[in-house]
Amino acid sequence: LYHDKLALLRAHPCGAPEEAGRPFSLLFLGSSRTYDAVNAGAAGEALSRDLGKPVSAFNFAHSGAGPVTTA
Repeated sequence: LYHDKLALLRAHPCGAPEEAGRPFSLLFLGSSRTYDAVNAGAAGEALSRDLGKPVSAFNFAHSGAGPVTTA
């Protein structure tokens, strides 16, 4: 169910191995409510600007996920 998202995460800066200089990672988890409501790109940009440090955000939420897949 999450295999496709995991492949995207591994290719994203959030999924990179921890190294010096890697941006702070923010991972959003949840159901379709999170999937539809969160703009990870905008969140990462706003946090980077406000914190003065690089932040990389990724929305790992899944559309159509019911209580069994989000538990």
